[in-house]
Parts: sequence; C-alpha cells; structure tokens
Amino acid sequence: MSRKKLLYMPLIAMLLFSVTAIGNNIVSASPIVTVYATDYIIETELDKVCTKFNVTVGIDDVVDMGAWGFQLDYNTSQINCTRIWSTPDTANCTDWVPTDGLGVFHWDGPPTINRTIGRVDAGALNPQPLGGGLTGDFELVKVGFHIILAPPSVPNENHTLTCALDLHDVVIGDSYGDPITVDVLDDGVYSYTRIGPIPGEPVANFVYNPLFPYVCDTVTLTDTSTPNGGVIIAWLWVITGPGTLTGPNNVEETTFHCDGPGDVNVTLTVWDSEGMNDTVSKLIPQKEKLGCILDLYTSHNRWCGQWTPFVGAGPNVPADSLSPDVNVTLFANVSWNGAPRNHVLVAFEVLDNKNACVLYRTAESNKDGTARIWFRIPTPCDESLFGKWYVIATAKIQDVKQNDTMRFDVGYPITLIQEELILDDDTYLVWCDYIYATVLVKNIMFIEKEVTIVAVAYDDCDVPIGQVIVKDVLVPGGSYCHPYYLPVPLPGIHVPQWTYVGVGKLYVSAFTRLPRLCGVAYCPEVSAQFLLEWRGPP
Repeated sequence: MSRKKLLYMPLIAMLLFSVTAIGNNIVSASPIVTVYATDYIIETELDKVCTKFNVTVGIDDVVDMGAWGFQLDYNTSQINCTRIWSTPDTANCTDWVPTDGLGVFHWDGPPTINRTIGRVDAGALNPQPLGGGLTGDFELVKVGFHIILAPPSVPNENHTLTCALDLHDVVIGDSYGDPITVDVLDDGVYSYTRIGPIPGEPVANFVYNPLFPYVCDTVTLTDTSTPNGGVIIAWLWVITGPGTLTGPNNVEETTFHCDGPGDVNVTLTVWDSEGMNDTVSKLIPQKEKLGCILDLYTSHNRWCGQWTPFVGAGPNVPADSLSPDVNVTLFANVSWNGAPRNHVLVAFEVLDNKNACVLYRTAESNKDGTARIWFRIPTPCDESLFGKWYVIATAKIQDVKQNDTMRFDVGYPITLIQEELILDDDTYLVWCDYIYATVLVKNIMFIEKEVTIVAVAYDDCDVPIGQVIVKDVLVPGGSYCHPYYLPVPLPGIHVPQWTYVGVGKLYVSAFTRLPRLCGVAYCPEVSAQFLLEWRGPP
C-alpha cells in the first residue's frame, strides 16, 4: 500500500508533548498513556522576555509507526516559535511531511512555522520495510520558542498571561499506510505570572557639582535616590553650616551658596508613592581662595557639542576618556586670592600609558588667567598607546610654585569585546532557523553615549543572508578605574532558503549612528563563525 495513502487517524498511540525551559528549572511530569501537553509555568518578579524554552512532541506505546504529523497552535502575542528540529529517535525519518489538516501527507516540504497565526505544522515518513515501523515510546521533534511579552509589574499585584499549547490534527499511520487511532488529546498551557514586588523604603542619595567648591561658589544639588517599588514624589533639602539655600527646597534639583570656609552639611529626605521615606546627609567642604591656585582641565565641548562636567576641573581630578585622533585642548587657570593672573608662564608635560613623555609645552596665561595648549591624540596601528595618560601643569607666582595633575583614559570610547560575541547555537538549519547572538559592550566614558549596533550574517560563499540593527543608550556607569560593561542581545537573523550551507560568519559593528546618517565607527568590528546545515527536501 502506498505511503501517500489518505490517513485519517484518531490514535491508539499516545503523543507526548513535553516542555523544557532553557536556563529555568522546570520539572516534567512522568509520561502517562494518553496524548497530552505538559504546562510551562513561570513565576518571577523579574523580566524574563527573550527566555527560550523547548517543546518536545513525542509518542508512547505506538506499534509499527510508519508516518506521523500534527499541528500545534500558540498565541503569537505572548510567545513566538523560532525553530523545529528532529530528535535522535526520529533522525532516520525522511521527507518532512506537514499535514494540511485533512490527514493527507505531502512529500514536498519541510516543517513550517506560521508566525502570523501562530501555528507549527510538522510530520515525517519512516523509511522502513513493511512491518518494520517504530514500536515503543519516541520523541518526534523539538520545537523552540522564546517569550516576547511579560505581564505588567505593579507593586502588590500579581499579573498572569496564559495561552493554550493547542495540539490538533494529529495523524498517525503504520508501515502499511493504515491509520492508527488517537485516544485522547489534552492541550498544554503556557502561563507567565509576574509577581508584584512588595514595596520597600527608597534609598536616598544625591550628587553635587562642583565636587571641590570654593567660597562664594554656587553648588548644584541633584537627587539620585533609588525607589524600591514606588516612585519618588517629594523632596526636602536642608542646609546647615556656612551655606545658604538659593533654590527651592522641595524639588529634585536645587542650589546653595558657599558663604565661607568650612563644611556645609546637606540633608535630603525623599518620599515615594507608597508613603515611605529615607534620609541621607553629606558634608561638603569649601575651600577659601587664598594665595596662588593652579587648576588644570580639558576642553568642554569634545563630543558633538555635548557639554560634560568631567573635564578634570579641581585639584588632581581625572578627566573623561579620549579617543584616538581627537584634538585635545589643555587649559591651566592661574589665580591669586580668587583673582585671575595674566602673563604667568605655565609649563605643561603630557605622559603616555608607558610613562614616556609625549610633549613639553609652555604657555602664557591671558587676561582671564588661563593658559592653553593643544595636541592631537595619536592613532597607533596596534593600540599600543591605549591606557592611562597623565598631565602635569606647573607655574610660579611670587616664588610660590603650584601644580595640578590630571589623568585620563585613551582608547575607543565604545568597544565590542571579541571574546564575548556569543552565538546561541553552533549550528543553524537552512529554511527554519534564526541566528541569535549576544555581544558584550564596554563603555569607558563618564557620560551617556548613544550606540547603534549592526550585525550581519554571511553564508559559506560570503553572500550576506541577513542583518539586524539595535539602537541603545549606554548609561554612564564607569569611572577612571572601572569601565562599564553591558551585554546586548541581538535579534534573530532568519536563515533563508537560498543560503549556501557550510561555514557561516557573523560580523558585529558599533556606530555612533548609521553611516547614511553620517555615523562613524566607535571601534573595530568583531566576528564569529557557525555551521549552516541542510534540513530541507532533497
């Protein structure tokens, strides 16, 4: 009897439908003699979007199985199917044969994923002699999913998203082409519960600028408190000591005036939307401008007109990082008892990361008391000059010698870490797979930076088969000694039908923005290799 025979089946056999979460501990129920789908249940306070899990479709107690097929429906607004692949139990099955819902097996097609309606359609023929079909318990295929939607997170409230893993249109045939009847079909359930966090007390904190105020300076106070389940809604600033509050006392940011030398005690109390509060106090020392003062710092407008306070202003304060080929202006402000001094000779010395002198220069202060020089950061071929640089400025007034120092990093402001370009899988299948990867990004800047990350995949013949673009903002999290690292997951790149199988390549680049928008590269690109295999029809 032909294997293309019309197969109508309701089954004696049992389809086993099991779900295993990748990276999550899910306990599978023991198989029973029926067709069922085990539930996938997750309960967490965290955002688990993009978590991957696998569905294993199997069968128990089958006798002489020669062909099989099924359809599986899911909710595309909550989860998405990424791939289908055969298991060791059915590795010898040939000719993927999805059913059309009427029990008819086709010879000409791979398993299909309809992401528009949320349906997986799969099946196969077992090339065995008559009477030699599969007998016993078997895993048929694995279906990969990832979570694309999380329930809202609301304090003290649990929210749940649920959808059925609907297994239907199951057809089973023996090696003679006769149908095998299905006994029971029990759908599985996908359930994601976001546990509402229990609000706790906020953590009060603030920063002030300048970091080293002098008498008569105005200091800006900025709230940086961290809420704990609620939202910060109220503030109270209190100033004690030689200082006067010059801005409102009930806003996120305010100012005070330095009235005299000594420590000013600043106290901030914050309240959140849950009625909880916290208080923090800091002593801010004020320096009196007496005698000769020499202050070394860099230019303010280095990054497309973006102003940053991290320029080394203040005694021995580090400046923000500098990239290769940047033109740097060094300033040295000279004052006596707070008044600018002109016609003062200032000596500059710049040392590289190996403590070797890059330059010696001399400049004379102008009517504002400021001397300046400039130079361009070299662009070494091997990045040998990347690292910590050191600047010294020295002057003498009335036989009193003064100096100030400043350190800064030289390197790519944003760097992709080659060793941390991690592919989710080593092997991808033509027609049905998506290439997923994660790249580690390092930010050595003290300020927020926008970055556009582009990943492009090549096949074995260097034909581009797809690309994805991720736009992100790297928040300032680094310091002079500790750069900021952020793993960035990349969206999936589909492997098209016409891909040349063999060794594929993935290239990832970081730009200020896309080249067509006048963007430039932050750093060299990184790459990784993977395998492309054929799993379609012959």
